[in-house]
Amino acid sequence: MLGSAGIEKDIRNTSDLHVPAGQVYATEAAGDGLAQMGRFQRQDPRMESFGAKVFSSETATIDGTEYHGTTEHNTLVHGSDKSGYGYLDQDTTALHEAALTTTGHGDLILPGMRPQPSLPLELQAVEQLRESEPHAP
Repeated sequence: MLGSAGIEKDIRNTSDLHVPAGQVYATEAAGDGLAQMGRFQRQDPRMESFGAKVFSSETATIDGTEYHGTTEHNTLVHGSDKSGYGYLDQDTTALHEAALTTTGHGDLILPGMRPQPSLPLELQAVEQLRESEPHAP
């Protein structure tokens, strides 16, 4: 799952996908702002409780080769000006890692970051309001 905008909540974990154990992978780049927005009322497949293996989409050097980090939500964005990279653009970490997962070498992936559990969006908004209010002396 590349930059997943979320999984329906009735799919509780990887076993609900009917895929062999250990064969579900997920990644999300720090530069991908759209994936998080799309997860309103959906779950993040990178959460530990979902059970997917998480791989990196960030800039990395792997076996001496430098790979670009994904900079936005699209799969392919690499233009001649090299101003950005999608998940499956040539020479990206995400493409390298996706190739490993689809060729039986998932045990070699560069682990990615799992999200930290957070408050529901409604509670986050309340907390932000509280923090922005002036405090009485």
